[in-house]
Parts: sequence; C-alpha cells; structure tokens
Amino acid sequence: MTGDTPDRGHSITAAAQAALYESSEGQQGWTRKVDGRDVPCVLLSYRGRRTGAVRSAPVIRVADEGRYILVGSLGGADVDPWWVINLRHDPRLRLRDRGRVFETVAEELSGSAREQAWSVATHTFPRYEDYQSRTGRLIPVFAAPIVL
Repeated sequence: MTGDTPDRGHSITAAAQAALYESSEGQQGWTRKVDGRDVPCVLLSYRGRRTGAVRSAPVIRVADEGRYILVGSLGGADVDPWWVINLRHDPRLRLRDRGRVFETVAEELSGSAREQAWSVATHTFPRYEDYQSRTGRLIPVFAAPIVL
C-alpha cells in the first residue's frame, strides 16, 4: 500500500509508516514510538475482503520459534483492526521484517495455542496486557510461519 487508505484505528501516521517501510525496502519505518521507546514492527500486506486491493499495516514484531505472532490489539479498542477482519476472510499475506520479505498464511489461534502465543507476545510487549484490560473482547492472536 502506498498510504492512501489507513487501516481501521490506525492514524495517518501508521499509514505513512507502512508506506515508508515498504518504499524503503525495510530500511526505514520499521520501528514505532511507544512510551518514548522505539519498538520494532513488521509490515503485513494483505487483500481487502471487499475490494481485493492490497492493504498494509505495521504491527509490533513478536517472533517465536519459526513464526511471527500477530496481535490484533488496536490499543485495547472494542473493535478488531481491519487487518484481522481481512485475514479471517483470506489468511494469505506478505510479511516484511526489515529486508526479509516472504509470503505466508496466517492462522488465528485459540485455546492453549493462543494462550502460549499470548504469553510470548506479552513478554515481548507488556502493554498488550493493559490493552486487553481496556476491552471486553478477547484480543485476536494469529501465527504466521516464517517461510524462507
């Protein structure tokens, strides 16, 4: 995506970050300021379920044993981010982690698999616990295998 339509809940800053991340081939835009510190992000590119257009969203980087864990927190909002809704419709995506880019298929986790991934995610980014406490929804968690 080139930044013309931000994802649900993401500010123009997130759309600009996605555009910068992609246009610089991962050399810029791969971190996001959270509580005054730079937090690494990966860039998800996926198809919109209604238009089929490619959309992109930066998400906090959580790597775990050959996969990325994707957390649809939206800062604790009571709605899921658009990328979650779109991945539920079509789980295929392109993932960029700085200079590494690959196609993969995400899987939404549930039960003990979700709890294990959630534990890794909150260890990596403790604010996820705060985000979960702000909302009545269970924050969705996906796993995206690393494909070399």
